[in-house]
Amino acid sequence: MNSEIDESVGRAGVDSGRWSATRLRSLKYLLLASDESVQGGFSGYTRLSKHIPESQLVHETRTNTRGIGERTLEKMLDTFSGSSWYRLASLKLEYRTWQAMQAGFSGLIHLMWAERDWGFIDQLPIDRWNTALCGTFHSPPDTLPEVVNAPKRLKNFAAVILMSEVQRPYFESVGVPSDRIHVVHHGIDCEFFTPSRTDRQGPFTAIFVGNYRRNFDLLARVCGLLEPHEDIEIRIIAPKSRIAGFAGRKNVRASSGLSDVELRDAYQESSCLLLTLETATANNAILEALACGLPIVAEDVGGVGEYAGPSSAILCQPGSAEEIVGAILRLYKDADMRRRMGDAARARAESLNWSIVGKRTVAVYEEVLAKRIDGRS
Repeated sequence: MNSEIDESVGRAGVDSGRWSATRLRSLKYLLLASDESVQGGFSGYTRLSKHIPESQLVHETRTNTRGIGERTLEKMLDTFSGSSWYRLASLKLEYRTWQAMQAGFSGLIHLMWAERDWGFIDQLPIDRWNTALCGTFHSPPDTLPEVVNAPKRLKNFAAVILMSEVQRPYFESVGVPSDRIHVVHHGIDCEFFTPSRTDRQGPFTAIFVGNYRRNFDLLARVCGLLEPHEDIEIRIIAPKSRIAGFAGRKNVRASSGLSDVELRDAYQESSCLLLTLETATANNAILEALACGLPIVAEDVGGVGEYAGPSSAILCQPGSAEEIVGAILRLYKDADMRRRMGDAARARAESLNWSIVGKRTVAVYEEVLAKRIDGRS
C-alpha cells in the first residue's frame, strides 16, 4: 500500500511514519480518505482537502487483497468494523490517526468516505485526546443499511455530512440527533471543467458517462428510440464490459479508459448530458457536465434534483425511455433553449466550486468544535 500525507495546499510526499509535533500543533483538522487508483484526479471528494485551511489529508490507495493472510484479516475486520467496505487501507488510515492523537493532535478528524474507512476510531477514547469525529457518507439510502455494520455507533460521530437530503431519513431512523446531520453538497473543479471556448461542430451529441448505479437497459431503449434520428449521436463513456452491448448501433459511439483531459474534451464536444440512473446522491457526471455548461437530461431519482434544477435540467419520470427521448428532441430542436440551460448549468456549477464547498464544510467543523468547547465550560 502507498501511504501518503497530503497538505491542503498540495502533496507533501510519502510519509516518514512519524508525526511532526510542530506540524501537529499547526493543524485543526485531519482528513482521512482511501480511494481506488483508477479514480479521476479532478472529481474525487478528496479535492475538498485542498480548500480546507489548517488541515492535512492522510490518504491511502485501496488495492486488491493479496494472499490468504490478508483476506483472512480483512474478513475479521469486516465483522467488527463500522463499515462493511472497510479494508486494510482503512485500517492504516485509522492507525496513523491514532498515532497523531498519541503525539498530541487536538482537533477534528474527518472520515471523508465514512462508509469506506470507518472501522474502530470511534471506539477510541477520543474525548481524552480532546478530539471530535466527523464523517461524510456518500451512499444512496438503499445501500446504507448494507454498508453500515454498526448503526448504533453512528451516534459517536459529532457530525455526519451527507451528499443529499435523501440520505437524512436513514440517519434519523438509527438515532443520529438531527442537529448533528448536515447536508453539504459535493463540489466540482470549475477551473478544470469548463465550457468549450469555441462553437461546437458536428452532430447533436448526448453524452452518457459512468457505471455505478447506471441503468444500462434503459439507456439501450433510449438509443433504440433515437435510431431514426440520424443526426443525433449518443456518446457512451463507460467500462468496456458495459459498452460491449452497444456494439453495432449506428447512432452510438462508445469508449472507455479516458484520461481526465480526454473526458473534459468529450463533455466540451457534446450538446447535453444523458443519464439513466437507478438512484444517486451526488453524481460526478452531473457535476462535470454542469461545469462544462451542458444541459442535463436525467431521471428524477435520488438527489439529482438537488444538483440540477429546472433551469439547467429536464428531469424525467424514472424508467420512461419515451420521456427521456422527448427531452433530448426538445433540446435538439431548440438551440436557444440549449444555450439558456447551458448558461444556468455553468452558474449552478460555480455555486458548487470546491472553494465554496470548502467554506461550507469548515462551517460544520467550527460548529462541532464550538459545541465541544461549550461542553467543557
